[in-house]
Amino acid sequence: MTVKLPNDDGNEEMDSYEEDLQVGDLEIDRQVQRQGLNSAKVERMVKSWNPNAQGKITVSYRHPTRTYVVVDGQHRVEAIRRLTDNAGTVPCIVFKGLTLAQEAQMFLDLNHTTVPPKIDKFKVQQKTEGEEGDSARSIVELVGAYGWTVSRTAANGHVNAVSVLERLYALSNKIEADPNLIQVTMLVITRAWGNDRFGVQAPILEGIGRMFAEYGSLLETDRLITVLKEYKGGPQTLTSEASQVSALRKGKVSMGVADILVNSYNKGRRSKTLAPWTRRA
Repeated sequence: MTVKLPNDDGNEEMDSYEEDLQVGDLEIDRQVQRQGLNSAKVERMVKSWNPNAQGKITVSYRHPTRTYVVVDGQHRVEAIRRLTDNAGTVPCIVFKGLTLAQEAQMFLDLNHTTVPPKIDKFKVQQKTEGEEGDSARSIVELVGAYGWTVSRTAANGHVNAVSVLERLYALSNKIEADPNLIQVTMLVITRAWGNDRFGVQAPILEGIGRMFAEYGSLLETDRLITVLKEYKGGPQTLTSEASQVSALRKGKVSMGVADILVNSYNKGRRSKTLAPWTRRA
């Protein structure tokens, strides 16, 4: 059996074969697979296991290390481990000669209908070639410059709002923003609130990013940092009050954030004020 996978030179045929492999010989590489097992999903599989409906696991054989790496099917593999005390076999489609980028791309292709969690897909995209991989790596670099990490874990220093980051990155490229919208947004948030995880909630990230996209050089960075620093109740209160504003206006919470911040920014100023956000939302 052969399949065609894209590479820099066009389409290349990659050999594959079918084989029952020992479940104990299969490895998981977090550079390729989604991050972490869904324990509840594995437990459901174990309780209702039907060996005739398990399908075939997609595996990459890495010749230099002679290892079998699971590309797709880690939950089924874990279920079989538990059911057989790590001694069973699993039917596999084994590919040979894949690069790490091709393994990552295959994972994305195989999961385009089941849609893995966005942040897991983003993690895998960082290992792929082409525009999506370049964008993902650029986003990680922009966020990391201010001490943040893109992660599914909710903790200080972690950003979970991948979809917002991707939207801001695309918008930044579209309007040719300089500096990048993600860069200036992370700068403002970090200088105002440090690495408080509540400061990078999706509505705040998008609201501030959209403000810079809308007002450009008219929006003074230092002034906005001061507004955030002095905002009573900090980022959690800002998000809560923005939710109330957006509910009244039947809009997005992120637009409520921008509306509130523009009003706070203009308060007490006689000149260099920003046009009201409600006219622009």
